[in-house]
Amino acid sequence: MENKIVLITGAASGIGRALADIFARNKYELVLVDNDQVFLQRAGAEIKGKYNIAPLLIVQDLTLPPAAENIFQQLKSKKIRVDILVNDAGIGALGKFSDIDLDVQIRTIRLNVEALTVLTKLFLKQLENRSGRILEVSSLAAFQPGPLMAVYFATKSYVLSLSEALAEELESTGVTVTALCPGPVATPFWTKTGNQKPCLTRGRRLWELSVDDVAQTAYQGLMQGRRVVVPGKIGKAIVFLNRFLPHRLVTKIVKKLNQ
Repeated sequence: MENKIVLITGAASGIGRALADIFARNKYELVLVDNDQVFLQRAGAEIKGKYNIAPLLIVQDLTLPPAAENIFQQLKSKKIRVDILVNDAGIGALGKFSDIDLDVQIRTIRLNVEALTVLTKLFLKQLENRSGRILEVSSLAAFQPGPLMAVYFATKSYVLSLSEALAEELESTGVTVTALCPGPVATPFWTKTGNQKPCLTRGRRLWELSVDDVAQTAYQGLMQGRRVVVPGKIGKAIVFLNRFLPHRLVTKIVKKLNQ
């Protein structure tokens, strides 16, 4: 691999897949990670066909604790050094905390928090030596509690907090850390959460963003070294209003939206 290299998790679909296209158009070499082998291979073939770039594909389930270390060791053995790390992989589940299966909640924490943290930690020294960049995919969910998606919202708050802290720690190193905080995006994520109620789907579509727009906004913010990127005017308005509305009222509003 001769060009700069970007590692993207959750790269087979959604924001990660859209980002892979953008990086390929900008002549980056790609390391794409996902647990869905079929969709990952399809993404790799499409990128090779469009951009004449052959991504390195790694099939790993990042909800399993050794997976992050396996990715790092595999790239190390191939002498591949990453210039940009994109932690996009994430899952969530809709429902009461007491009703959602514990295994699902633990897997959510392992993927959204543990795997993201381990990958960031393992690749950080490498990125410091290359004045690299990190994109941590958080969510608008990071800015308030989320009744009926309690664990998911909590994990995204962790991602935002970690990202802002690391951005400050690394300010003098040349490494930038950007937290992407989108609202609802037209991706398979909503189907996987179990959130398929027609009324909620219609309401979400009033301000749902396209995955390509979010990915482009994320890429621009990452390259500019911005610490927090909130795509869309409605998303920015929500973050602004959260500063002034009573915390308990915001929590009730989120609960109503998730019902």
